[in-house]
Amino acid sequence: MGQQVFEVAVYTVTDARQMLERHGQVHRRLAGYPGYVTSVGLRQVDDPQVFADVVLWQDLASAQAASTAVRSDETLAWFLSSLGEPRLFGHFTMAADPVEPVRQIQAAPVVEIASYQPADDAAHARAHQLLHSVTLPGRHGVHGHVALTGEDGLVGDLIGWESPQVFESTAQALMTDPQLAAFFTPAQRTLVFALFTRTTGPVNE
Repeated sequence: MGQQVFEVAVYTVTDARQMLERHGQVHRRLAGYPGYVTSVGLRQVDDPQVFADVVLWQDLASAQAASTAVRSDETLAWFLSSLGEPRLFGHFTMAADPVEPVRQIQAAPVVEIASYQPADDAAHARAHQLLHSVTLPGRHGVHGHVALTGEDGLVGDLIGWESPQVFESTAQALMTDPQLAAFFTPAQRTLVFALFTRTTGPVNE
């Protein structure tokens, strides 16, 4: 068995009300696929047309097989037909065991999803590691956090927060830390950087 991977999908929808009412169906269906570990459905705080799925799979092969299966799954035909603009669809690995942080993130009132390509890979990697290994652990208002490494130079973050206000005040404080300067340097490209609230409870296998 390979390393566990996160599948992160962020997308607009054509009917936000329908998605809000039926998003849980998507995750309950995914829970029946081989290799599924857990997942949570989300909706962007400042744009109600944007939804997200964060799914933890046992390995990349399981994630890829599920992605293929979804396209021909008749029970999810309504879901596929409601998708609008894709913002992000990627598979990411983690440096540490994600299970406990994921439980905390799933229970968080607000979830930050970020995916971007750093301007300086090496400098960002050092600051990124420091953020997740030293700065965020135990910090007030943080409900779990995972650093993500994707393909084609993409990296990212999943962070659970107590509230948007805690996120904003903490970000302002962290930006003054010189050791984290490379983390806050403008990215070469940014796919997603937003706060979300849950549309589903945690769905476990």
